[in-house]
Amino acid sequence: MARKSSPVVPPQPKLKLTSQDIARLSERIAELHAFDLGTVRNGNTPELKALEVAIKDSLTRCFGEDTTSYRTYAAATDLTYDPMVFTTGQTVDYHGPIQRRVLNSIALLEQAQKKLEGGFG
Repeated sequence: MARKSSPVVPPQPKLKLTSQDIARLSERIAELHAFDLGTVRNGNTPELKALEVAIKDSLTRCFGEDTTSYRTYAAATDLTYDPMVFTTGQTVDYHGPIQRRVLNSIALLEQAQKKLEGGFG
């Protein structure tokens, strides 16, 4: 029996880039630096989820939805941490994994910013 293959969706064209769009990346980077990791002691926070959405919006505005460049930097939107295994009686460490995700996001957004500013012409 033959399987149906999913249609290949071509990448969407990049949106027209403005200086405000590039500035948004700087704002997201500043927000990540300012994020209080102490607020995640008991799990993910609404502020962290909102920051993920803001980063996704900024990347979409800068690179276009589902473009190769967008996909390159999309991991910057992955800030929340959901542990796979829960053990009874032990406290789950949210701080360490989220801190690593925030630092990864900063590095990716800084790289994206360099690309947009012509650093990789």
